[in-house]
Amino acid sequence: MEPMPSRHKLPTADSITFRTRDDTAVFVLRLVVCRFRRETSNVSLQRNRRSLEISNANLRRDVSTVKQPTAYLDTNIISAYWYGGRDASGLARRQKTREWWNDEREYFSVWASTASEDELAAGKFPRQAECLRFVRKLRYLPIDQETRQVAAKLVALGVVPGEKPGDALQMSVCVVHGIDYLLSWNYAHLVNPVAQQHLEEVCRKLSRRAPLLVSPESIPKVCLGQVIRRRES
Repeated sequence: MEPMPSRHKLPTADSITFRTRDDTAVFVLRLVVCRFRRETSNVSLQRNRRSLEISNANLRRDVSTVKQPTAYLDTNIISAYWYGGRDASGLARRQKTREWWNDEREYFSVWASTASEDELAAGKFPRQAECLRFVRKLRYLPIDQETRQVAAKLVALGVVPGEKPGDALQMSVCVVHGIDYLLSWNYAHLVNPVAQQHLEEVCRKLSRRAPLLVSPESIPKVCLGQVIRRRES
């Protein structure tokens, strides 16, 4: 008995012995159908990619024309909001996060991304389900090839440590989409004067506008009489 052709490789006429003309006709017909399906699939994939590119471009225009200042929520903002432990610093961050969300959120156009959701979906931790429901109610900024390229440059130029690719990706989302404020509790790598200065230097080289790296403690607040507005390009 002759071996069956591989399920993962399209057979060729040279690899099969045909006993009748009918066998040959059936094989040719199947080969044509397989190739047609493959070509149709490729065309559909190209159309989907093009539609995604158009959608991303439209979303970027929408973000750039928003009248309210835009704020992007780092993953730790959402986890801080739902913190359920007893650590004093964790409880203080939860209180300040909720105060900003309840009192100041209405003055901003708030965004997240799939990077935030992916980080919250990883592993297991208390109140994880609440965190995921929270982030999924927000509007997402797309993460495309350009976003990943900028994230790689942020790491290569030392803005974010190489062992923190997630921080670089979320920072890149804000840079590419022209977000005004990146809201985070990450004082070590994001919310500090050194990181802000370094980011602005790199963004000038990339002809981009750097977001302001802030925490719920440092972001301008209307309740304190502070002025919040969109950053100039």
